[in-house]
Amino acid sequence: SVVSSFDYSNDSIGQRTSRTDYYNGSTVINTFGYNDRRELTNAVMYSNEQSIVYDDIGNRQTSTVGSASSVYTANQLNQYTVINGGMSITPTHDFDGNLTWDGRWHHIWNGENRPIKSVPGIVTNGTCMFEYGYNHHNLRVEKIKKQLSGRDLGYPMNPQADPGSWDAIETRKYVWDGFNIVAEIIIDHVNPATNINYYTWGLDLSGALQGAGGVGGLLSDTKISINSTNIYFAVGDANGNVTEYIDNTGAAKAHYEYSAFGEITVQSNTMTDDFTHRFSTKPFDKKTDLVVYEQRYYKPPFATWLSRDPVEERGGNNLYVIGNNNVINKLDVLGMWSATAYSKGKSRRIYEWESGDTLESLAKDLRLDYGEVSKWMESVGFNKSNNGVPCKVSVPNVIAVFTSKPSWYDTYISIVSHYRRKAESLAANYKYNGYKVIFTKHSTSVASFKSLWKTSGIYGYVYAGHGARPLGLRINSSFNGAIFPSEVSPPYKLAIGRFYACYSDNKGIEEYSSLGAWKDHIAVDSGAEYLGFLGPAFWWSDPNTENIESE
Repeated sequence: SVVSSFDYSNDSIGQRTSRTDYYNGSTVINTFGYNDRRELTNAVMYSNEQSIVYDDIGNRQTSTVGSASSVYTANQLNQYTVINGGMSITPTHDFDGNLTWDGRWHHIWNGENRPIKSVPGIVTNGTCMFEYGYNHHNLRVEKIKKQLSGRDLGYPMNPQADPGSWDAIETRKYVWDGFNIVAEIIIDHVNPATNINYYTWGLDLSGALQGAGGVGGLLSDTKISINSTNIYFAVGDANGNVTEYIDNTGAAKAHYEYSAFGEITVQSNTMTDDFTHRFSTKPFDKKTDLVVYEQRYYKPPFATWLSRDPVEERGGNNLYVIGNNNVINKLDVLGMWSATAYSKGKSRRIYEWESGDTLESLAKDLRLDYGEVSKWMESVGFNKSNNGVPCKVSVPNVIAVFTSKPSWYDTYISIVSHYRRKAESLAANYKYNGYKVIFTKHSTSVASFKSLWKTSGIYGYVYAGHGARPLGLRINSSFNGAIFPSEVSPPYKLAIGRFYACYSDNKGIEEYSSLGAWKDHIAVDSGAEYLGFLGPAFWWSDPNTENIESE
């Protein structure tokens, strides 16, 4: 049965105007409004209504939630210095632009602008603080929870008083695969035990394993303790926010609802505090109320990052706002180019520039060849302040999936039939993750196979069927049914190329040298996914893969 589902409506320029949520037998309609700069100014979500007014550079001036209104004051560096009203806070920053006080927590930073410690404003015996460690990629690999004990009541006014000690009560270590956490090791120092959470990832909202930084790609959380092993499956909305975790019976063990800027407004069921990944499929520190993106920490109540953009002012003015104040329509992957949600399913996907973004970083994110950027990218909007970088671009978003017609000797259990079903499954996954999929099923048309390579907005190609030695793909059994790489000419090298067929990885040699190779049409040197078979594709054959984690 369906646990939850979402329906979306957009206006004439693609901005999301409403979202209908279905969960646990209830239906809720959320509505959204925007200003001329496409910043979110009004959101009615569940029982909460929020209205926001911004200055010309994107800082909040007022924010009203229900009857509570907050007034914001920002300095010339776009750092909030005073928040009065519903939130009464005087935030402070250090000279590097890092938030050091957020009204509840003091944050301490190292010389590389990474937070290394969070200490609450009020400290008594039993109070907990957190320390953090990082690897050379700026990814957090350790979080230590420490508790204060033994402090005298007279400290610090009485110099003779015992300050007490901070003792570790829990250590969490994180194992990363690229930008995804694959294991979280939890060491309990009070009741000695070690538990492990294993995270299984699939295609994220980009349709690849990590093209969107893992946003929307979490499949399951496997919790292993000395007594039990339990698997919980993550489900979410179209923005990659985890809305439920369900067990193997289909029962929801945790349910989350978010504001337009990622605050958890409602959580229910028995295990809501037991899961790490929540808003934007990023780790959430529930005590400090921080969302841990790979390159920066985000604070939803402020709708700002805790620190400046890592590349400083190289291409932007406001280095603190997230997603140009519009995360309803855009995805902030790592603090880089934002993919607009409204262009999902279109032939070309719209990406909007953010501070510090470059066309090189866009090409790397898409796994396309930067040397061919003029062939696959189209400028949609331009702003002189971006140092020559377009502020909005469209990029290829079409994946062609082609399966040849089964022969009389292709039984249901044959390897070729298996690969045809795999290609069909990939087509469904690509479509779910926002690509426009052209699925040609059980075709014998050579012309159709060739024409798909020139489809406007082509991003990837998947073929499943028979191959012909030395390196052809046998679309049908006629004399001219075999197609060779030299017979097709995509407009640029593609980001996905999967060829489930015998001999599809061969390269023409000797008298076949002019036939080329299917791999030549794929941007493998730019991180593109590639799969092909050097010889016969039998059950025991291993394909030659590049930039593909596993099959």
